Amino acid sequence: SWDEAVRIIHSGEVESVFQTHSLDVQLHLKDGRTIRTTEPTIDEVFNELDKCGDPCRDVMRLTE
Repeated sequence: SWDEAVRIIHSGEVESVFQTHSLDVQLHLKDGRTIRTTEPTIDEVFNELDKCGDPCRDVMRLTE
């Protein structure tokens, strides 16, 4: 779910984020797992990374 993805983002365990124009999001975690979800609006995943602050400062951001 999107709420679970937000929790994971704020945990500091995300290595990179990939967002598509169709609102699909992939979170690539530091432990090698990939989490897939759908964001409610475009760029919301990047807004959450910004809110996360220091734990997310090195997260690679990718978009199509």
